[in-house]
This record gives sequence, C-alpha cells and structure tokens, in this order.
Amino acid sequence: MSARIALLAVGAAFALAAPSAAIAGGPSPSQISKAVNTAEHSKQLWATVNVCTSNHHHGLLGIRGEIPSLGFASEMSMTFEVTYKASSADHFKPLRSTRATVAVGQAAHKVLQVGRTYPFQTSSMLLAGRVTFEWRRSGKLLGRTSRRTTGRHTHVDFSDPPGFSQPFCRLH
Repeated sequence: MSARIALLAVGAAFALAAPSAAIAGGPSPSQISKAVNTAEHSKQLWATVNVCTSNHHHGLLGIRGEIPSLGFASEMSMTFEVTYKASSADHFKPLRSTRATVAVGQAAHKVLQVGRTYPFQTSSMLLAGRVTFEWRRSGKLLGRTSRRTTGRHTHVDFSDPPGFSQPFCRLH
C-alpha cells in the first residue's frame, strides 16, 4: 500500500512540474496557440490612420498599429501597406511600393505601438491602410494576423492633431 501511495505522489509531483518545465524551456504548442488567439481577439490589436494632411504634416499619411505581447518573450513586427480607393472603385487596393516591415521589439507583458508615415501629393483617392502583425520566437513564426485601419482608438501615439484616429484619409 505504501509503495502505491509513493507512486501516486511521484506521479502527482511530475504532473505539477510538467507545465513549469514547459514554460522554462519555452511555451508549449498549446500555450502558444492560446496566447496568439487571445492576442488576435484583443482590443489592444488595432491599426489606424493617425496623420492625414494636417497643418504640420501637409501631404503626409500616417498609419499606426498597436500589438499586445503573448505573455512570454516573443519578437513582434508589423508590416504596413497603404491601400487606396479611386472614386470609381468599389473596394480598396494595395498601393504598390508602400509595403514596409518594422520590428516592434521583444516583450512578454507589454502593449507596443509603432507607425509609418508616407508622403503623398494631393489626390482625390481615399487612402487607408492595412497592417499585418507577427509574433516570432527564436525566428519561428508563432502567429500572424492583419487589420485594416479603423478609427476612434484612444491613446494613439504621435497623432496629428492629438487624438486623431480615423479609418480613412483623403488628402486635399
């Protein structure tokens, strides 16, 4: 009977140690999947137009994104792309040569923002943006998702004017 109790105690100790061992050596596939799913559905994952023909930045379009970390160390990046809709078009199309990837940084428990600014001549086209968010660990892709620019975000850094957050921009 005591051998059986000892065996159960060893099994219980191993079961309790297994999750911490997985985290110590890195998150398990299940933990990664859950963390990426949580980040993809977070209100802290967004893209917005934060600059659109202001007095200080005439002829500039600014696109900014925010990305939450996964709860364990990972490298985060954002790929920005300007999209446009001509007056006769019914949907937005990518604007060639505007795609740019920015390394956001490495974090475990932070929400980070970064953006890109693009110079434009005045145009009747409606401009917007698309941001693709990626999380990597040791170079391995953990997750990727994209968002079109939306508005009404709060605490958008480097907005012009302060607090500016819109889904679209028409340069005049």
